[in-house]
Amino acid sequence: MSAFAFMKGPRVPVVFLDRDGTLVKEPSGSTVGDDVILGSNRPRVLSHVLKGLQLLSKKYRLFVVSNQDGINRGQLSMRDYNIQNKKLNALFLKKEIRIRAWKVCPHMQEEKCACIKPKTGMAKFIAKHFMIDWKNSFMIGDMSTDIQFGKRLKMKTILVKWNERIYEKTTEKPWKRCPNVLSAAHMILDKK
Repeated sequence: MSAFAFMKGPRVPVVFLDRDGTLVKEPSGSTVGDDVILGSNRPRVLSHVLKGLQLLSKKYRLFVVSNQDGINRGQLSMRDYNIQNKKLNALFLKKEIRIRAWKVCPHMQEEKCACIKPKTGMAKFIAKHFMIDWKNSFMIGDMSTDIQFGKRLKMKTILVKWNERIYEKTTEKPWKRCPNVLSAAHMILDKK
């Protein structure tokens, strides 16, 4: 019996999305961690993201799950991170894109928390509030941890190409590889 058997109603297909490198430009440089954007300026949305999310939101509920270890390393405050997400959410809502929940893991790998991807804690928290049809759901991300996260939850996974080096060296085999979120949206909607 499922831990969520008490919930009633139909299960719904969802799309989990990584944030940095998938929806917004991944920060780079020697002084930032791989998921850190310094300050509270609006992160730069990658090309094709808005159109891709508009297509997906017509048939799927959308959730963002993001590792942000720079928060616990002191490179970004939780306040600044939340301000960034509020700005992104406002932009998305103007385009009729509804993100149902924004979940963040601020921990570093060595902290051994239950929420850092590829662990599934963020998804399990969301599943307490939504009846998810895991078999017909997807994970879109730019890192092997995103693909592992999706596979652990028995979802189809899509690796998007933000960083050529990471994309080519990712050893975790996704369901599909796509150049961007719009291409991933077409792949999901066509289920090819």
